[in-house]
Amino acid sequence: AVAAPEKKPTDDKADQPKQDAKEADKARKEPAQVVVEQAVVDEVDPNLVEFEQQYRQQFQQLVRGELLFIRTVCKPTKQQYQPIAAVGDQALKDTVRKFAEVQKKMMRGGFQAGQQPSFPDPRMLIAEALTKSVKTTLSAEQLARYQSELDKRAANRKRVALINLVAKLDHDLVLTADQ
Repeated sequence: AVAAPEKKPTDDKADQPKQDAKEADKARKEPAQVVVEQAVVDEVDPNLVEFEQQYRQQFQQLVRGELLFIRTVCKPTKQQYQPIAAVGDQALKDTVRKFAEVQKKMMRGGFQAGQQPSFPDPRMLIAEALTKSVKTTLSAEQLARYQSELDKRAANRKRVALINLVAKLDHDLVLTADQ
């Protein structure tokens, strides 16, 4: 009888213990990562998330309006517009976060009696962030047009505020035409 040749272990089987050891090390590391990720998720305040969702919807329109204003006035190229829009997205996130934190503090009684919370001006925060981006991204001519239109817009808002103030005073004081 002819003896069957002995089978030598193949490379696959020889590498098997090494692969098992690598997978075991990986498995030991993964739960730690999951725990870290879970801890981050657990720290998120559900009330803060709710406030952020509410304000995000409102302030998204401000960002869109400002970006449309920039596109209309400056006529940026696609390469110029993309970084400006990215700054707009980040400004939206930052503004929403600031507003939600003030709201959360107010709801938890973080302000003294009689003290009014100071909410940040979302229009101003978004406009400032976009203006910085425009200054670094657009050409001098585009920036000049943008600044000119911003100045006109500010003057118009002042004028409207004064007209409203005079109308309010006129209504409250009930003055005659001569007075």
